[in-house]
Amino acid sequence: MNKHRRPLLLRPSARSSRVPSERESIGWVAVVRDISGAEVDPDLPATCSTDPRAKAQAKAGTENRGPRAMTQAVEFDFATKRERSIPITEAAGACAEGKFCWIDLDVALDQQTAEDVLRSLGVVPEAIDGALTCEAGGRYVVYGECLHFSVTGVALENDRLVECIVDTLLGNGYLITIHRGDVPFLEQIRRTYSHDFQRFAQSPSFLLYEFWDHLIGNYKKVAQQLTGKVRQVQDEIFGDIDDVIFSQVASLSRNLLTLRGGVLSAREILSTISTRRSSAIAETTLPFLEKMVVMLERIGADLVVEKETLAETLNLYMGIVAHRTNRIINLLTVISVVFLPLTFLCGVYGMNFEIIPEVTWKYGYLYFWITSAVITVSTLAFMKFRKWW
Repeated sequence: MNKHRRPLLLRPSARSSRVPSERESIGWVAVVRDISGAEVDPDLPATCSTDPRAKAQAKAGTENRGPRAMTQAVEFDFATKRERSIPITEAAGACAEGKFCWIDLDVALDQQTAEDVLRSLGVVPEAIDGALTCEAGGRYVVYGECLHFSVTGVALENDRLVECIVDTLLGNGYLITIHRGDVPFLEQIRRTYSHDFQRFAQSPSFLLYEFWDHLIGNYKKVAQQLTGKVRQVQDEIFGDIDDVIFSQVASLSRNLLTLRGGVLSAREILSTISTRRSSAIAETTLPFLEKMVVMLERIGADLVVEKETLAETLNLYMGIVAHRTNRIINLLTVISVVFLPLTFLCGVYGMNFEIIPEVTWKYGYLYFWITSAVITVSTLAFMKFRKWW
């Protein structure tokens, strides 16, 4: 073990609605983060994106900065509300002794280490292979007593929605989260679970509640950010804006659809978990999970509304552009109508006939301009009366 493991951050949280009032008597619990090496550099770039180019850039950045620490372990005593750090090597033994472990594996740099940890915990090979593939969110598979599901965490970076796939293995004695790079909602769990443990936890199921509670909070935060982007587009269409709005709308629509896909997948998984009885989940936790299903449905419905609002905004912009174009065409039409009779007069008196009586008039030139002025004023007055301009 590396001697320079970073201590777990245990900060108090101001969260309100929390975990079930369970009355189970549980012994020591181990919560473990995945390891390997030196102290974490907080400025390391995230590698949770499924974009190959983003992965390559993030990996290059981490290689230039050196190895990153991947594991931290903490034991909890639900009876005395005490906690203490433990080494990763004791995780398998803690599970064997009937304790509960949360193992958070970052496999971005060392997948073999993560696989070894899973095997030492007795996870079935099929579950290991499925969890380490990192294909996409929305997976739900049951391997005997082991439940495997994958969800998608999200983050909005430079107007681009970055997806972070988190595979989760839940069994009797362990909760394992597997991901590549930093995941925002898992980082939030690490900052707040200690405070929630002291106030609410009665069984290991509080970790499952924390997981889904922070995932939903992650979805809400990103949904609010996208809502703000939609409002910004609505404000911009009435100003001086060019065709860049089409790329903005396309990007926002893609982000909204991507987020909604992740929310709907999470809703289906949580709905199945809340209705499926399992020895790894306390019965008193299930009603709270069912309420979270409703919250996910509301987020999905809100995203649909934002998508429709964005489409209506684009239609409004097209209507504004069409209106401006019509006004320009209307102005050009008025000018053409005014000059049409004047062009006729110029054509008549510009003919090369020898006898044109008006040419010999003493005031013929003055009469021409008076006639032109009368025609112009009367034409404009008539069109104004008919409200054509």
